[in-house]
Amino acid sequence: MQALTLAFLKANDPTRSAIKQFLEAPDNELDSIIRSIRQNGNTLSNQLCKRYPILAENVGMGERVIDAVKLAFAD
Repeated sequence: MQALTLAFLKANDPTRSAIKQFLEAPDNELDSIIRSIRQNGNTLSNQLCKRYPILAENVGMGERVIDAVKLAFAD
């Protein structure tokens, strides 16, 4: 269990940093976005898009966030 937690933390921090290069948000909000994308098979859920409309309205933004998550959590 600790190994999974450590692996998650090692991937989550760089993901946050990568996303902050183009999307300004507090860490807890970024963690929520990252978690949602991972739980939804590396896609934006309708609920996530309603909560953060910029991800749906700016297609490039949503794609960049997804790409950052995929890259950081690739096995």
